Amino acid sequence: MRRGHIILIFLLGELMSMTWAAVRVDARIRAAETMSMRRSQTEQLRKRDKTPLSRSQLFKLTPGESLEEDTEVDDALGGKVERLHETYKGFKVYDTVVTVRKSKNGELTGDATGHFYQNIDEDVPNTEAKLSPNQALQIALKVENDDEENIGSVKTDKFIYVDKKDGNKAKLVYQLSYLIDGFKRPFYIIDANKGKVIQHWSGFNTYPCCERKYTAIGGNEKIGKITYGNMPYCLAPTIVNGTCYLENEYVRVVDMENTRHNNITETASFLCDEGYGDEVNGAYSPATDAFFYGTVVGKMFEEWFGGTALKEKIILRVHFSEYMENAFWNGVNCTFGDGGSDLYPLTSLDVVGHEIGHGITEQSSNLAYYDEHGGVNEAFSDIMGEAAERYLLESDFLTGGSIMKNSSYLREFETPENDGVSISKVSDMNDSIPVHFSSGVYRRVWYVLVKQEGMPIREAATVFLHANKMYWHSTASFHDCACGLLMAALDLGYSTLPFNVAFSDVGIDHCEVESHILGLNKNRTVSDITVTESVNPVFKFTTPEWADTLIVDATGTYPTWISVFIGGWEASNDACGEEKGEVIAEGIDTVYVPNAEDKQFYMKFSRHGSDMSNTTLIGFNAVDITAGYTCQQNFSEFNWWYLRDCGLKLPDY
Repeated sequence: MRRGHIILIFLLGELMSMTWAAVRVDARIRAAETMSMRRSQTEQLRKRDKTPLSRSQLFKLTPGESLEEDTEVDDALGGKVERLHETYKGFKVYDTVVTVRKSKNGELTGDATGHFYQNIDEDVPNTEAKLSPNQALQIALKVENDDEENIGSVKTDKFIYVDKKDGNKAKLVYQLSYLIDGFKRPFYIIDANKGKVIQHWSGFNTYPCCERKYTAIGGNEKIGKITYGNMPYCLAPTIVNGTCYLENEYVRVVDMENTRHNNITETASFLCDEGYGDEVNGAYSPATDAFFYGTVVGKMFEEWFGGTALKEKIILRVHFSEYMENAFWNGVNCTFGDGGSDLYPLTSLDVVGHEIGHGITEQSSNLAYYDEHGGVNEAFSDIMGEAAERYLLESDFLTGGSIMKNSSYLREFETPENDGVSISKVSDMNDSIPVHFSSGVYRRVWYVLVKQEGMPIREAATVFLHANKMYWHSTASFHDCACGLLMAALDLGYSTLPFNVAFSDVGIDHCEVESHILGLNKNRTVSDITVTESVNPVFKFTTPEWADTLIVDATGTYPTWISVFIGGWEASNDACGEEKGEVIAEGIDTVYVPNAEDKQFYMKFSRHGSDMSNTTLIGFNAVDITAGYTCQQNFSEFNWWYLRDCGLKLPDY
């Protein structure tokens, strides 16, 4: 049995079989990583088999293994993107993610990226565990020196784990966690047969209009009073017989009454004409603030991203414990303390968005809360807070700026190291840096991306969210997450250039994502491509040596600007990276490129160009695109491929 990095490809000219290229790593399990296929050759396989490409064909799964769907979204390229995870005999395989592209009708295209494991059966012939879940829990409790009577929210999952520290051997394990509310949420991965602790970490993710029919104020001494009911501070409680309940379709608030009692679950409410009356520690109503800001985040996800933030309604618990200077996501809800000598109550918009962001990550990529992946986990939450600020008013590129009593902010984006502990360069990373401070690398990425490169926050946040849901995985590194962001940008039709500028700024190595660009087949129309002012999808097309003139055509609701590149798909002065290209032809709706023989072309479709100054640019443009070429005359009368491709008479044999 072996483990290797597998690249799924079709070699040009090899139409009869799938070729696997494997790099030997050691004598354990083989993994498939960074998989790609040439779309045209995949189509030829389909023609030969006359059946849709199946997962078993594409991934060569071994006994007991399968790939199951996590989620599926539409891309800007007229197709779908599906995220899969691996299972073995019905149990999930830890940290496996495969993302595939599918056609509009749901057929696999052959474009795949990610990693999974084969030959698991050689290490784990059966999935019966010698230890019970409770025995595994007792092991964790002993290590943590905790009493079982003090814990709650125990979660235990059995799955397959490939232990890199033990020769990449597959093991049956328990992942378990429990909660001591307000104190700790440890995670453990324990061998289900030997009882050995394989990995553990702390999973406490912390820190950080309408007709008015109520009386409600919020804010704190630092930012001043907020009178809810005046734009943009429209409150949307549920009103029943003069009582205002802090619940709506997006969020529900629970007042913990300065206790840690998990049996308090009822929705907070107040007499509408009196206000909530929970002033504390310089804040005028943390419950009302939390409700309003949670609603802002919920509305942002509905309007900006077309969905909900979490799988269930957002629950925000306020007034937790006495003067707790903390806020956290505990796997179920977001909880906020009343602050203390250094902090006002932690119910600011960016902190509320931050904690909800942890819930998004746990329900999407599940980035583990340590090392580089923990830093990205924290940064993503800070980014969600900034996105929510921009959705309401304006982002300040600071985390906790409105709740700090003795300083200007908790963390910042422009120069993260100004706090004396955060880093902004990958070269400064080491295992001892806590995740709140290693998050500075991706906070700096965000700042360069939206502040220096000018990418709108809504678009940048959309790419981060798509990457979190579709490409990132539990132990993704800084580099892995960067590659996922680039693939997400390509899926959604956004430029990769500002991302690469931001990655270069923090020292993240270049990602090769050319194979992720969707290839077009000759004269085969791809329908319903999304083209807007900001969504500019890119495709590629390869011509043979007998091609004469490339022809690219676009038909849509509005005129479409076509740019044809050679050498890459982004026009830039930066000489680094394969995305740097040169525009060799441009035009509206149809473009002709002479001397097109034996070249790789990239085509970008947009709503702007030098000849479109009088064109209406508003609205969504659903575009059908086609690429093809004319043939050189008398290229070679003995070239069978040329004769067949160009529709000429084939020789008799």
